[in-house]
Amino acid sequence: MVLALTWQKLVTALAFAVMLIVGIFAIIDGSISAEDIWARRNQIVTILMILLGLLGIPQVFGVVHKLTFAKFWMFPLLDGEWTAQLCSNWPRIRKTYESAKAGGPPFDAMIDPLSEADEAERHVEADVTIRSSLFLVSMTLRPKNSNRVSRTRFIRPLWRSPDLPELSYVFEQEDLDPVARTDEPEHFGAGVIKYHTDRDEIAGKYWNDRREDAGLNTAGTIRMTRVPR
Repeated sequence: MVLALTWQKLVTALAFAVMLIVGIFAIIDGSISAEDIWARRNQIVTILMILLGLLGIPQVFGVVHKLTFAKFWMFPLLDGEWTAQLCSNWPRIRKTYESAKAGGPPFDAMIDPLSEADEAERHVEADVTIRSSLFLVSMTLRPKNSNRVSRTRFIRPLWRSPDLPELSYVFEQEDLDPVARTDEPEHFGAGVIKYHTDRDEIAGKYWNDRREDAGLNTAGTIRMTRVPR
């Protein structure tokens, strides 16, 4: 989550933390001078390091995030369970592939419509879990009624007001079941999603390299709604 901060905000946050620690020492000692601050420099650094370590724990970070109103100046806390609706272009890719085979039915991906069954195949529901701390944001996606799981390997939060809070990520998907020749048991992908604060919803686009050697890699959209606690 710290990657969401600009250098100005990061320096300000560190300065505030140091001042808070110095203020606590001043309350304990009754007063504190510049010489006292210098004498306690090692203690101040030690306390700051312990504090940063604790903020690496998601539960601790969540509490501090609320107490410091970080959703207004850092990044919204997206931790929790979400329900995702994915819409893929796979049926159109598949029909193009089948058309290219000898004796396959003709299909023009640019203009030919999809059948009702193909349109239904485009949509997949999944369960998503998001966890974050000061130094890490992770997202796990599990499509319903399958043994597939996607885990992020890297997430970069970005928020430049008045733009919407945004997450850019790289993920790895694994499928524990046997897959068709048009698929792979493991593949990588990426996505860019934005958090719509007015309706507490995450939406964006994703793409992957699944069978990119055969031109069968896919892309689509993803929309997530928070599961009420």
